[in-house]
Amino acid sequence: MAASPIPNEPSETHPAIGVRILERTGVFVDYLSIVGLPHESHDGSGYPYGFADDDIPLDARIDTYYAMTTDRPYRTRLPEDLARKTLHYASSSQFYPEVLQSFFATEIVAAK
Repeated sequence: MAASPIPNEPSETHPAIGVRILERTGVFVDYLSIVGLPHESHDGSGYPYGFADDDIPLDARIDTYYAMTTDRPYRTRLPEDLARKTLHYASSSQFYPEVLQSFFATEIVAAK
């Protein structure tokens, strides 16, 4: 399998750091899975726990497009065409086919 097209991914410790920060606030408890599990993969090859399939909450599965298409401290946002290619590239391994099917069936309208 070829390397992922996303350059300069951060270290594997950042989800746990984000969760610890949010836990201290006591306000964002409902969002901890989005912060702590975004790198878990459909096939179980992700991190930090190696969760797979339905062990990964839906909210943690759907944050990817937004994360790829917004600026991050470690990289500028990806163009939409590269983000879409990345989603296609990792369908069935990293990303959920049924979620991607719904995503690609929906028109994306940029916020103004």
